[in-house]
Amino acid sequence: MKKCTILCIFRQMKMTNGDSYLDRQSVSNVLMRRAKDPQMKEFIGRTVQLCFEKFGLANKGRCESAKIFALCMEEAGKMNCEDWDVNKRFAQKNPKPGPVLSMQPPPSPPQRG
Repeated sequence: MKKCTILCIFRQMKMTNGDSYLDRQSVSNVLMRRAKDPQMKEFIGRTVQLCFEKFGLANKGRCESAKIFALCMEEAGKMNCEDWDVNKRFAQKNPKPGPVLSMQPPPSPPQRG
């Protein structure tokens, strides 16, 4: 996925400021809006803060910041959520080929020899 596409999604979700840069408070509010579990809310808040601070997003371009933030959130989810493997669950429920729900390229098929 192209980095400016990610920014467009964040913009549509009202997670950016007037200059189309990610806004930390808006991001936190949007991501926590439907979270019911206090631990999940805490995780989201901590992760948003960490991703903004770790990469100094204010010092990067809009599209680059959006890409870096999305990848940071993805990595935090992978490291902290037991049920992260969305692709595996999707494939089990939908045996027909479908969209891959990941920002990583799909793995190469094993070579037969």
